[in-house]
Amino acid sequence: MTAELTKTTWKEVRKKVKQVNQPLFDEIEDLAPDDSIPFYLGKYGFGDHIMLDGSLGVPDDKGNIISLRSSGVDKTLVDDLDYAPNLPIGLVTKNTAELYYMSGEQIVPWIFMYPGRIFSLWGGLQPPGTSAHAGKIWQVTAGARSIFMLPKIEEKRGYVKLEKEFGIGLPVPKKIFDQWHLYRDILQSPGMNSDWHTEIVLFSRSFREKLDTKKYLSLKNYLFETAWLDTSFLRDQVVFETVFSSALYECNLKPHQYLVDTAKHIYKIAQGAYVGFSFADSNLSAPIDELQSVFNNVYGHLKSAPTFMQPSYINTNQSIYYSLNIPTLLLFSLYTKYVNNRLNDLNWIKTINTKINQLLTEDKYGLGNSPIGKTAQTVDFEYIHYNPGEYNNILQAKSLAKQHAVLSEQVKSFNKPFCDTSKFWQGAIQLTKR
Repeated sequence: MTAELTKTTWKEVRKKVKQVNQPLFDEIEDLAPDDSIPFYLGKYGFGDHIMLDGSLGVPDDKGNIISLRSSGVDKTLVDDLDYAPNLPIGLVTKNTAELYYMSGEQIVPWIFMYPGRIFSLWGGLQPPGTSAHAGKIWQVTAGARSIFMLPKIEEKRGYVKLEKEFGIGLPVPKKIFDQWHLYRDILQSPGMNSDWHTEIVLFSRSFREKLDTKKYLSLKNYLFETAWLDTSFLRDQVVFETVFSSALYECNLKPHQYLVDTAKHIYKIAQGAYVGFSFADSNLSAPIDELQSVFNNVYGHLKSAPTFMQPSYINTNQSIYYSLNIPTLLLFSLYTKYVNNRLNDLNWIKTINTKINQLLTEDKYGLGNSPIGKTAQTVDFEYIHYNPGEYNNILQAKSLAKQHAVLSEQVKSFNKPFCDTSKFWQGAIQLTKR
């Protein structure tokens, strides 16, 4: 679909807000903003940039996404929405969006936003010039940016079919996150014209200015509390780092620093601070049903079921995964030259996390009721490889097909096996919350 950004009022968007974030709705509804305070309703097709190089992405007269700070953008739009370091304060009301940045050539997922998520509070609530969140490193896409399919899609004959059907001309993806470019171009092509979109509500400059008045104090406090809770892990990180360092010292473990940092990152994912990956079982992160149909019926050269992986936070409804072959470490570029046997790496990470879990479960540090202590008590770790060989403590990837209903359904629906030989399973960790 063609992106849209429409000026509107609270009366027009209030029901959308109520459906996804009742507390925010209650705060604003009590204030009853009149029609002189604009709101904006944005609709962005899969892959459109809601934030482009650090500023709001807006559709031009041809439907292309350009930066709000580009020359020629309507002055009213700029006056209303260019008041924060990057995005204006807003809310996801339909489907999802992903905030990420590039570390070298590596995609680093930062926040995956579901319906009801308020965004841009860190910069939007601070006085101008006091936030380091200005700059061009940040990007936000409609739908998941770090989404990919487990089977290889490298068959040139399949690409000829895609080009003929959808009029696209992209090279074969070299890296797994490069698949996203292909998905975006297929879904936005005239031959597909998918109606899937992410919807957001944006708060204008005049609304932001109202937050500094006495009447809006309760709403401002609510937004500050939301922002404060969002930073819980970052504020606890000094404790997290101290516990990990102490545990490694006490256990006399001296693995490569990359493995230590990877083990830490996996534990952060287990706490819910960062995303892992899960099997896509809905169309929330992307129009998965449409993409599966395209690759099964048009591309037509899949040897395995078209299973998609999507960014996900840990929860009790499904397991999530981290792959050593698709690292999302925040400082990954520092270790680009690290090469080792993945089975050895997996075994080291298992050793590190087992020792950390043991010390935390014994409550050696008195952190039993803290987030890191509760993680040790409530999250199970399994270590996976498609060919574990002599490592009996590592799970074989093909066993996952029997554990997850979504995989069993896909195997049956597409009459193809689960892709247990994917690069993703050449060293992966499963996290399951009890």
